[in-house]
Amino acid sequence: MEKDCFTDMTIDNQLWEILNALDQNIGATNPFADFHSSIDQSAASINTLTKVAYDAPSITNGITLVSNSRITFAQSGTYQILCGLGFRNTGGGGSGTTVDVWLCKNLINYPNSTKKFGVDTNSPYASRVYIDIVTVVAGDFVEVCWATDNTSIILEHQPATSLHPDIPSATLNAFRISQ
Repeated sequence: MEKDCFTDMTIDNQLWEILNALDQNIGATNPFADFHSSIDQSAASINTLTKVAYDAPSITNGITLVSNSRITFAQSGTYQILCGLGFRNTGGGGSGTTVDVWLCKNLINYPNSTKKFGVDTNSPYASRVYIDIVTVVAGDFVEVCWATDNTSIILEHQPATSLHPDIPSATLNAFRISQ
């Protein structure tokens, strides 16, 4: 696994070491997936479960995307879920500045999976990394869910420019770490 020029800005060195160690143990036959979203996503109302939607699988092996949000596993095992989220506080309403992100497994909240992130108006762009581990049996699915206390906070996609490729509103990598 190679570091790119942005790695140190988004993932600290300790996390990099964990991911690198996991990379050494993943063979070509292990299930894995890479999904991303090229759409803006918003919550319909405050403090309401909203599912992160993905529209474009990059690569998959034994993990599929169903109904734009269900990450479905063909093989049983323990999986690492690594999700990148591009929040933006567009301002203009509401005083809240927090987002809760968690996993649902087969439509049930996955225990102890919620992480809380701040998205302030004075620093409106906030890339956040959500990491969790989940054990599944073949046919199970997980969804990344979020809720905010301010509907001005969205997941924002940005199109490519002449300088850089597009910026997904959300990315998700999943890979089996144990059978």
